[in-house]
Parts: sequence; C-alpha cells; structure tokens
Amino acid sequence: MTPDRPAILQKLADLLTAESDRPTDDLSEATAIREGLGLDSVDLMSVVTRVEEAYRVRFSHQDLERVATVGDLVDLVVAKAAA
Repeated sequence: MTPDRPAILQKLADLLTAESDRPTDDLSEATAIREGLGLDSVDLMSVVTRVEEAYRVRFSHQDLERVATVGDLVDLVVAKAAA
C-alpha cells in the first residue's frame, strides 16, 4: 500500500526536525529543503537515508538532483513507493 501524502509529510517533518534540531511546525510542501530548513549536504543525505529506510525505497543521484522542496521529496517518495 502506498503511503498517503499527509503521512509522508508528517514523517518528513519528524525526520527534518530531528536532523535540524529546529521545530518544523510550519513545514509545508513549498518549503525549500536547503534554504528553508538550513540543511547542508551532509544533513540532507542523512535525511534521505532515513527516508529510504523508512519507506524501503532507493533514490538515485538523478532523482535527488530534482528535489528542491519538501513537496518534491514527497512526490519522489510517492513515486518510488508505488513502483
């Protein structure tokens, strides 16, 4: 069963809060991952690894190049989980 968008968004909020040590109460799909959350490349890769583990998916480098916002990451999780 493919997880729904609100559930994925909540899981991402939890992971991003843990990684950035900042609350993400105002997290939306429009939030820029790097600029909006202040994540550097190492932080982002840690989040990606946790997402891959949580949803049992794998993202290619090309997949991740297209991820700029939280919504982009949600789209990617939905697409990979459905495949």
